[in-house]
Amino acid sequence: MGKNWGGRTPDAGRMVRSTVIHGIAASEGCAIGRVFEVEERRTDRREKSALTPEEELARLDRAVEDLSADLAAAGEDARRTAGEAQAEIFQVHAMLLREESFLGEARERIKAGETAEHAALAAGERLARMFETLDDDYMKARAADFRDIAAGVADCLTGGGGETVPEGPVILAADELTPNQLLKLSHGRILALVTRRGSAMSHASILARSLGIPAVAGAAELPRGGEEAVVDGTAGLVIWSPTAAEKADYGGQIARQAEEKVRRAAFRDKPGRTADGRRIETACNIAAPEEVSAVLEQGGEGIGLFRSEFLFIGRTDPPSEEEQEAAYSSVLRAMGGKRVVIRTLDIGADKQVPYFNGKEEENPALGERAIRFALSHEEVFRTQLRALLRASAAGQMAVMFPLIVSENEVRRARALLEEEREALRREKVPMAERIEVGIMIETPAAALLSGRLAELVDFFSIGTNDLTQYTLAVDRGNQRVAGLYDTAHPAVVGLIRRTVENAHAHGIWVGICGESASDRRLLETYAALGVDELSVSPAQTARVKEALAGLDSRRCRILDHV
Repeated sequence: MGKNWGGRTPDAGRMVRSTVIHGIAASEGCAIGRVFEVEERRTDRREKSALTPEEELARLDRAVEDLSADLAAAGEDARRTAGEAQAEIFQVHAMLLREESFLGEARERIKAGETAEHAALAAGERLARMFETLDDDYMKARAADFRDIAAGVADCLTGGGGETVPEGPVILAADELTPNQLLKLSHGRILALVTRRGSAMSHASILARSLGIPAVAGAAELPRGGEEAVVDGTAGLVIWSPTAAEKADYGGQIARQAEEKVRRAAFRDKPGRTADGRRIETACNIAAPEEVSAVLEQGGEGIGLFRSEFLFIGRTDPPSEEEQEAAYSSVLRAMGGKRVVIRTLDIGADKQVPYFNGKEEENPALGERAIRFALSHEEVFRTQLRALLRASAAGQMAVMFPLIVSENEVRRARALLEEEREALRREKVPMAERIEVGIMIETPAAALLSGRLAELVDFFSIGTNDLTQYTLAVDRGNQRVAGLYDTAHPAVVGLIRRTVENAHAHGIWVGICGESASDRRLLETYAALGVDELSVSPAQTARVKEALAGLDSRRCRILDHV
């Protein structure tokens, strides 16, 4: 249930003093308004059941069917209000709802005497905590999805989960907000969101960005219902009870952002190009199909990196060929003929999956991950390659192999791809006649061998995050040494220069994929080096196009300081 601020107005006569709350910038933009609190779901958590296990299992099955219907309805609502790709958020939830790692555990708990609602909540919480241990931001954000579907099942069992829709424009404040709640509440005109939990990669944040709603996640404290607040989704700040001066300042920022939005909209549908006319394609990185709408809305010219790990993590067994094909095809169709570069499975290191029973490694970042994992789990890799080939009929697809350090790895991966292509031809399965095949340059070894590797592939994508980490021996997540992490270091820039020169010498294109692709300091360097593509987050697309339009590549200098 929601609650308005009827009895929660500020104390009369107290001194006006603002409170600044820090959080995570989840959806850019600013807003000023009154706060509407969304109460945390409260579900009956009775552990032991007075019913038989068979009766509780029947209750669980009914609740799963009811929630499936609710998710289908929410997906249709999302399709109307936010777009086709955002509707896939609810398809993902429907898939997770049926996941054996969730339902199987819930059923086992019921057989041991628990109520259906307690079993569902406990199973969802265990999976959520497992995801929270991952370092990958997108995967970590899936913890909220498992909590959401578990609470949804419990709501269906107990009759909870109703929302009070606010009457006017408000700032929503909640411990955590689900995509379904956001859709329901957005009909009451939402100015902004503030949540205590969650992240920039939560599905609620992704949906907020698609709806153009400023959002701050992970706030240390929530403003109270009825209070006036400022939400700065760009800086990740919330100002509770702002002063007149702060409101005036942010009022000016809101006006400037509106002007900036109009100005950048002029770049949205233009190709990435420098002032002197040199073409630099501006593509986007995504981690799941539901992010495609943001790519299209922000003017992405393609997808330079589609991470496929979302299909493999948080399950009890690998995804089927059909399931993978459906996910890849949905993105290709949505992109309408624009190139989609799909990176093959990159697990290991921080992204572990229990059903492969891998041995714990002392240093997983240097262990069996990415292409090494794929080549040592050939059947899993072949299934993914078959799914990719089958999906290629739906659009312009390119396949990319991660963490390459040798020619042999490329030859082995390409040989498996061709073997599966021939098998599918014999089965008369429709496929694209030609698929570009590329590799990620993420290690000094790959950069140094780039002249020889360029003979084996159609393109390079330079993963500057890992290339910087491996070149400088710096873990950017370690605060003691994070200050040493610098993509503009001459050693890193030298490897990038070598890679670009070798790519062009062999007639293949080269892109930059990593946070540095949207770093204004380095855009001039990339233009000077002759980079062909930049792959950035959807929110950065128009900014990068605008910055490129202000550069003359003939006069750009290469930044390589220490």
